[in-house]
Amino acid sequence: MNWICKSYRYVQSVLVIVCCLVFISLEGNAQTTITISGTSAIDDTYLRSTKPTSNYGSSLVFKAATWTAEGGSDYFRSLMRIDCSAVPEGSVITNATITFRTDPSWTYVYAHNSSYTSSNEVYLEKITSAWGETSVTWNNQPSTTTSGRVFVPESTSQYETRVINITGLVQDFVNNPTTNFGFMMKMVNETTYCARNYGSSEHTSYAPVVSITYSDPILEAAFPYAENFESTPATWWNPASNQVEWVSGATGPMVAPEGSKYCYMEAPDGNQTGELISPEYNLSLYSSPKLKFSYHMYGADIGSLELVLTNEEGEPFSMWSIEGDQGNSWKSVEVDLDVNFLGHGIVTLSFIGTAGSGDMSYIAIDAIEVISSPQESYSYTFENHEYWHNVGGQSISWQDRSGSTPSENTGPSSAYEGSRYVYLEASSPNYPSKVGIYESPVLNLSNISHPFFIFHYHMYGANMGTLKVDVSTNYGNSWTTIWSISGDQGDAWHEKYLDLTSYKNTTVLIRYHGTTGDGYAGDIAIDDVSITTQEVVAIFDENFEQALIDLGYDNVHDGLVYKHVVKELTTLDVSNKNIANMEGIQEFTSLTSLNASFNQLAALDLTANTLLEDLNLAGNQLATLDLSNNISLTTIDVDDNQFTEIDLSGLTSLLSFSCSHNQLQELNLASNSFLTGLDCSDNQLIKLDISMLPNLTSLNATGHDLLLCLTIYEDQELNIENAVGSIDPASEYNTVCPVYSLADGNWEDASIWPDGVAPGVNDKVRIVGNTVTISNTVYCQSLKVEQGITGKKGQLLISDGGYLELRDYLKVVEGDFPGSEKSKVVLQGGHLKVLGDE
Repeated sequence: MNWICKSYRYVQSVLVIVCCLVFISLEGNAQTTITISGTSAIDDTYLRSTKPTSNYGSSLVFKAATWTAEGGSDYFRSLMRIDCSAVPEGSVITNATITFRTDPSWTYVYAHNSSYTSSNEVYLEKITSAWGETSVTWNNQPSTTTSGRVFVPESTSQYETRVINITGLVQDFVNNPTTNFGFMMKMVNETTYCARNYGSSEHTSYAPVVSITYSDPILEAAFPYAENFESTPATWWNPASNQVEWVSGATGPMVAPEGSKYCYMEAPDGNQTGELISPEYNLSLYSSPKLKFSYHMYGADIGSLELVLTNEEGEPFSMWSIEGDQGNSWKSVEVDLDVNFLGHGIVTLSFIGTAGSGDMSYIAIDAIEVISSPQESYSYTFENHEYWHNVGGQSISWQDRSGSTPSENTGPSSAYEGSRYVYLEASSPNYPSKVGIYESPVLNLSNISHPFFIFHYHMYGANMGTLKVDVSTNYGNSWTTIWSISGDQGDAWHEKYLDLTSYKNTTVLIRYHGTTGDGYAGDIAIDDVSITTQEVVAIFDENFEQALIDLGYDNVHDGLVYKHVVKELTTLDVSNKNIANMEGIQEFTSLTSLNASFNQLAALDLTANTLLEDLNLAGNQLATLDLSNNISLTTIDVDDNQFTEIDLSGLTSLLSFSCSHNQLQELNLASNSFLTGLDCSDNQLIKLDISMLPNLTSLNATGHDLLLCLTIYEDQELNIENAVGSIDPASEYNTVCPVYSLADGNWEDASIWPDGVAPGVNDKVRIVGNTVTISNTVYCQSLKVEQGITGKKGQLLISDGGYLELRDYLKVVEGDFPGSEKSKVVLQGGHLKVLGDE
């Protein structure tokens, strides 16, 4: 039976048209053998250690040896480069040999000499850098790699013809023509005496002969892979082995699920099998490929339908099957083709239909398409040529590489991730302005909520060209460039994030478009490629997010920013933006400078921003701030807030601190010995110790009614005053500025004073006690009372020239009224006199 394409339509429920489609069989791939010989297709020469600057490009001898000369060892190695351009790109090398022959007329050299015990086993090693037949010498010989080298056993006769299999080397030369630098023949053990001597390409009678057998490049179906049987001929076909052709019967579908045609088989005699075969599909062009199709199996005698995949080795695998009557409707199915045992590469697909025993057994197929299954992420490290591929028809090709690139002063020294990467080789003849395109498989982004294309690139060299990233949403029919960079970027791998959110819920292709510069030092490399959703950071304040949008760190008002964007920021200035909530700033982990001044912040968590060096929060409403994790801070400005205390104890690198116009009652600077600038003006300080600040050159401590004395170290006063220090007129510098916290008791009671002596008339004293009760008559020349003395918070200030006479005692007691707070009695230039009973 054969598969047939039919088109149906109804006119008043009468079937009026039936048409058949002829399928064309595809032939297998042919094999071709070519022979290469002579100086036009082979460059060769030998190198000699005792003649390190001599070139032997015109010699008739191709040799490897270790001998003696001039009183020491003499080493010989040979180089050969085979022109493989006659082999079509994409061909598979099934066999390649090189035949070496020794000229029997030579009497002074040997292929083998039984008089010496050293073995003349040789290696053929792939050459990894450029060389010239007429210019190469022992001193400038090219580099080689031991990877894939060919071992040649020792010879057993003086003159010989030796056939060596070089299939692997030739396949590499064909796959990577720009790095076909040939191979080197050298002794396995370069110990005297051993030799191998053959005719070179210049020898007219005993030149080497290369034989290459290859399969023609695989003929693949046009990408993308889809078939709806609307066109003639269709790409799927009937093999000659099919059984008798089926004809139409009394059952089966009446309309196609897509378009007007479908493909079906009929078996009027029953128990027959027919196969429908696809063209060759390259599944490596798809990430997680699936086959999507529709089938119709309706009738009492329906048999079975099976989907079979045949891989490059000709191994068949059953991928899906179904049996029996499935009802009078089209069914759609998707079959996963990304199975480990299939590998990735060229496959063919077959639908095998088997009819039942009767004639009610129609099976139909339509709307066949290879699709890419949606994934939550994609990742490629180029360790195994994963999915990405060179696009044909370009000037040069991307190559995979381990270690450094062949040329000096360009390219990476190693992969970013793993051991391998891909790169464009810029050495001659690959410049100037030669283009190589490296393309992704089909990528379905519908399962990635915030898709980003992330990769590392390396562009180092004085002749660097350009790297672009393009995206296509129509299988490569057109492309949009989403990023481009040109010129030398330094000898380092760089990470790049590209936002693909606009391509969410679509299927895309991505490609690297590389163009070389004007010289050899322009190798471009790529590694560690992924497409994944990016973590987001919640931003709760609209003004904060708008500020980030204005700075280019966000692009839409949705309460979210990308974590990878903000975590890279080192400087952020969101001053004067009316921000009340900076929740989310914890994810800005690379910040070294933050300016959030003149906003409406009442709280701020910076405990995760451990790299901060400069912090400006002036003009907010902050009352507390935890800086215990911000030990790298050198500059802090918290002017015009509501701080009553602030802990600077861990900030040993602090150089400048400004906290004016707050409500600070204390300021401990014991840990901040590197401070050079301090502005603590207009607070509520009653003491300030700057004796631990030997580097202080700028000070503003004005605006404190109760700050009478600033503690300094010996001789520091002069330094401060002669600099730009500023204190209130009534304040002074002193090496001792006592502040007394008194227990309950009488003024004259020595036991309540820390040093056991009550202050006298000429002493300057600050008393920080509890609620002050003055129990007797007060006599004074100048008395200033703020908010009262008893029953409420207040301050009793004895001004300059005044005094306070107490006929009984001054008593410091706990306040016993609701809401009572500590009050202060301070002598400021005057004196306090305590009188006894009269």
